[in-house]
Amino acid sequence: MEAHCQPPTSTTPDTESGTVRFNIIGQPTLQSNILASLITDRLQYPCVISTAGQYRTLAKLSDHSLVLIDCYSVGADTAANILELLQGRRICIALINAQAMSQYEKLVKWPQLKGIFYTNCAHSQLMQGLEELLNDGLWLPRKVMESLLSRYRRTPERSSIANKLTRREREILQQLLEGATNQIIAATLYVSEHTVKSHLYNVFKKIGVSNRLQACNWAKQYL
Repeated sequence: MEAHCQPPTSTTPDTESGTVRFNIIGQPTLQSNILASLITDRLQYPCVISTAGQYRTLAKLSDHSLVLIDCYSVGADTAANILELLQGRRICIALINAQAMSQYEKLVKWPQLKGIFYTNCAHSQLMQGLEELLNDGLWLPRKVMESLLSRYRRTPERSSIANKLTRREREILQQLLEGATNQIIAATLYVSEHTVKSHLYNVFKKIGVSNRLQACNWAKQYL
């Protein structure tokens, strides 16, 4: 794979407003210089290299920048400091040269960490992943994604109020969700419209709503 090895044009983060910039945080090694050149040549975006000691200057970065933290030379604690510094910003952050099953993977809890690239990641795969990040996507290893999902996915808990509804009241709420009128509900459940209205009054009182739309929204969440 061809790669031009010219050094980056700057060693301080670019702060030009509204322009995409790649910023590699790490030492200006041969590998990082090759990566910076690849990004410039293949993705057509400027890329600069800054040392970990300069990370506080990242606060001046414009939005839409992409920060690549080189785990070879940046410790997990410093990487966490960078994520904290840039929280709430529209800046995409990824880890490069990360080791599987390392402390760095725990940083995925930070929302702005969008990508993790392991040390054995080929240049072609790295470029593909960076293009995905440019398109507001994610590039996370399967195991990391599985861990993240298992940590936050839980069986939805039914509201304690829902447990107090009678079977008939839940049936009527389900009919409401399907857009049925009182007349249709009465015909479907073989009851009078007066009975339907009585049930709806009790349901509205139990779940704390005042109209059919609010009841439907409640039912979507809790039934």
